[in-house]
Amino acid sequence: MDVLLLVLGIICLIIFLITFYQFLKNKRRLSSKQYVTLAVALLSLAVRLIIISNSGGAGNQETSETHTATITSVTNVIINPQEPADTTTETTTSTETPELTPTPTATPTPTPTLTVKPVLLKEMVHNWTRNNSYDYIYFGCKLDNMPVLWRVLSANQDTLTLLCEKVQAAMQYDKHSSEWRESMLCNWLNTEYMDVTFSESERNTLTLIEENNCVTIPSQNDMRFSGYGFSDVKHDINRIANADSGIWNTALYINTSNHHPAYYTKTPDGGRTVVIVGSDGKFKSAEVTRHDLGVRPMVSLNLDKLVYTSGDGSMDNPYIVEIK
Repeated sequence: MDVLLLVLGIICLIIFLITFYQFLKNKRRLSSKQYVTLAVALLSLAVRLIIISNSGGAGNQETSETHTATITSVTNVIINPQEPADTTTETTTSTETPELTPTPTATPTPTPTLTVKPVLLKEMVHNWTRNNSYDYIYFGCKLDNMPVLWRVLSANQDTLTLLCEKVQAAMQYDKHSSEWRESMLCNWLNTEYMDVTFSESERNTLTLIEENNCVTIPSQNDMRFSGYGFSDVKHDINRIANADSGIWNTALYINTSNHHPAYYTKTPDGGRTVVIVGSDGKFKSAEVTRHDLGVRPMVSLNLDKLVYTSGDGSMDNPYIVEIK
């Protein structure tokens, strides 16, 4: 019996050494609970062995079974340690992204591009009539940077004939002659006046209103032509004009009774005189050397190059155009 106890002691020692080596090799450590359990079990076994040894080695089957159970319990604690319960509950949810079936995308219907056709002025402007009177248009710029107001005398399929609504300058017609095309006034209108009043694009819209000239002044016949809204009446009020702001040369004569200026026509009335329109609308004659008579320019425009932008064509709300 003493030999059996010795063997059991040796087995306990071997099991302990094997277990210790295993934990060292695997770099594992026992928990406090496991150490306590192992110590208690070994202590219990040692006490039992001592008691049995002191009792003279007598034993019975029950004692042997108790030793065997104790050894088995110690072995299970060492070899199969139970990890302490983790107080933190970690829920691992394995979420698999479902394979999405692509939804067929409808091909968008292209939005048609709307092309707004520009409105040409020729589609709106009209000749003078007794019912509609005159149309008016802004074109060019005065010395005060304000637009020049023009009266529409005629509008055919291709050209627009305009007369300045107000007197733009006070100039000498010429020093010696009443011949229009050779006059100082004709030259000034087609050089300095045209370059200052009209932009480059506007100048490109001008058409020849007479041979070699894009700017002129009305003739006596123009100022009594019924197609332009005038008449043979001596005092035609449609011929009366006012002085404009931003005028060239402030020496313009203004009649003190009716507050209107007189202005030149290009119709000769002798070698050194020309027909003028008086402040009362009556035709008169004046010397070409006068500096205080007014100038009322007249031009012709290419209607195909004028695009309407705004205005109703009235004197208070003239047509405003862009150059095509």
